[in-house]
Amino acid sequence: MNERRRLCLCLLLTASILILGVSIASALSFSAIDFPSVLAVEDIRLVDIRSTGGSSGAVLRGTISQNTGSVLRVPVSFADALYLENLDESRQNMLATMILYDDGSYYYDDEGSFIEVESGSLTDVLLVGYCANFERDNPEPGDSFVVTEMPGELQTVTDNLLRYQAMHRNEDFVVAAQVAVWLAQGKQLEDIQQVFPFTEDDEALALLLVSGGF
Repeated sequence: MNERRRLCLCLLLTASILILGVSIASALSFSAIDFPSVLAVEDIRLVDIRSTGGSSGAVLRGTISQNTGSVLRVPVSFADALYLENLDESRQNMLATMILYDDGSYYYDDEGSFIEVESGSLTDVLLVGYCANFERDNPEPGDSFVVTEMPGELQTVTDNLLRYQAMHRNEDFVVAAQVAVWLAQGKQLEDIQQVFPFTEDDEALALLLVSGGF
């Protein structure tokens, strides 16, 4: 039987990831399900999605409720990005690509990284996401979001982002990913640089994320 461990991460509101600790946890029986396809199941809901006030990184919190009768194993890295509409139309919508426990931790074993959601309970989670409307103001702390359809202009760049994320699981590329999302919306690098500073390396990777040439 694979040994399952729990990692605790600290994801800053903008970028970096630091491993804080590791502990061994006992095995549980579970049903494996990808996210966000998990939301298509009638007895599973992601609710109370709200902003912490940041633009990129671990800047969204929410709660999963489920009543399937089994423990769900949800991979940390999404198979498809979630597009989240800000209920305040003056501020940016978000797209989310990863999910963690509310304290930034997750489990891992030989099969990958994941969180577990028990039936009949509420599980607070942290979502890694990116702003998706450059011309609007940043989300404010407490802004509420609902899941909605991904705009066509963002589908390719989010697919590329998720593919890169799967290939480079331990790499911090939050800044480059945010720049790539805004580039995909037709914004210019010089305009982005004025409000969201990035390095030449970030720029190079952002362009690759837009083109998919990696």
